This record gives sequence, structure tokens and C-alpha cells, in this order.
Amino acid sequence: MSLLADKIKRAREFRKEIEGWKLILRRPTDYERDKAFRKDDIDALDIAKMFVVGWEDVTEAKFIVSGSSDNLPFDPEAWAELVQDLPELWSPITKAVIDSWVEYNERREGRRKNS
Repeated sequence: MSLLADKIKRAREFRKEIEGWKLILRRPTDYERDKAFRKDDIDALDIAKMFVVGWEDVTEAKFIVSGSSDNLPFDPEAWAELVQDLPELWSPITKAVIDSWVEYNERREGRRKNS
């Protein structure tokens, strides 16, 4: 990925603590919002898999009982596997992602009106 594309993606990131998990989420683009959120039945698990892009202070012990207490780097594949067993996270993650887009869009509209 180009340096500029990486900066653009990182600019969409925000942090949110949900059910004791310190997550890094990504605000959806307008295209992603149209594609994922315009359906009558939003798949909250898919949203949780797609828009969680990092975590903080997560150890292997969060995943498996005999796991180590060392912090782990974010692993999208491990997250996608784990989050399937954490339905209590699906709706709050989906709400945080949707709220981030709404807030961004309100700021964008405000800038347009002021220019």
C-alpha cells in the first residue's frame, strides 16, 4: 500500500473501549457505508470483523485459557475467529462505526456550508 493511502486509512481510525476491549475501529468510507449499511439487515458480525483494525492491551490469555500474558499485535484473522464467539460486541461495534460515519458526515456538511 502506498504511504498516502495508508495515511488516508489511518485518518479514519478511532479508539473505543467496548466491554473491556480497547479497540481501534475504522470509520467506513461513503462507498462502504452505502454497501454495508443500506441493507435492511445489517450483519453486525461482518461489521465487527471489517471495521475493527486494531486493539490495545490484548493478551493471548484473552483468546485461550492457557495463553500467555504478553501483549499481542493485532491479528485480523485471529480477531475474525474470536469475535464470532463474542456476540455482546457486535451491536456496540456496529453502533460505534455508524456513529463515526454520521459524525464525520455532519462535520463535512458543516464545512461545506461554511465555504
